[in-house]
Amino acid sequence: MEQNALQDILEIVTFLKDNAVSREEAVTKEELHQVKQELRSEMVGMKDELRSEMVGMKDELRSEMVGMKDELRSEMVGMENRLLTHIDGFVKLHTTLEVEQLALRAKCERLEDRDDQLAKHLQFKFS
Repeated sequence: MEQNALQDILEIVTFLKDNAVSREEAVTKEELHQVKQELRSEMVGMKDELRSEMVGMKDELRSEMVGMKDELRSEMVGMENRLLTHIDGFVKLHTTLEVEQLALRAKCERLEDRDDQLAKHLQFKFS
């Protein structure tokens, strides 16, 4: 049992010795600080790049929305013009019908007046 424990300890020490980092391979505080500064400056650059991309996308979306708004306004004006044209046609038709109705009414009155004159001349009474 003691032999196995010593053997295990020897294996662990050998593993640590083989895989240990030497002083030459170790990273110093200054190197870590330098890497940290590089990462920070890289992140600032990425942040600025993202900000400019977002501004570009915002401007692009704004111009698309203005285009869509102008297109919609144009379509609405077209629909309004077509609607007004139909309404004008309807009003014209209505006016024509009123004129025809007045003409027919005048004609009927003239015919009734003529009938009355004829009946008076013939001495005929309508019941």
